[in-house]
Amino acid sequence: MKIQTTGKIDSDEEGKFILGVSLEKQVSEEENAPKAILYAISNNFFLADYPITIQNTQVSPIEFYNNKDYFLNTLAELTKKEATISIRKNIGAVQYTPNLTGHNIIRSIIMLYPLSILILGMVIWHLRRKKR
Repeated sequence: MKIQTTGKIDSDEEGKFILGVSLEKQVSEEENAPKAILYAISNNFFLADYPITIQNTQVSPIEFYNNKDYFLNTLAELTKKEATISIRKNIGAVQYTPNLTGHNIIRSIIMLYPLSILILGMVIWHLRRKKR
């Protein structure tokens, strides 16, 4: 899938949309009977690790907005565990994808800077040796 823009386009619909609902049903008619809970989410693609190309970057839908937090909070509620951490650690890796010019500049800096320090050190060493 190739996406050209991350913003709203003219053909997008206006309004609010239901992305997910929580359904509860009493299992039996007893007073303390457990409830069955179902979370219906309108999109099964929001947790996918399928790469989507946006301009020159590939990302997974789970990395968009708060998809990961939404899913983890839903699981926490289903297991009746309170969320103890509201901001989760982001362990996503950032991939360096420069254009050819940027790549050549970075490569020359990585190669030339240490090489110039080495040459400067050798020149200083040679000049100090001559002074003796």
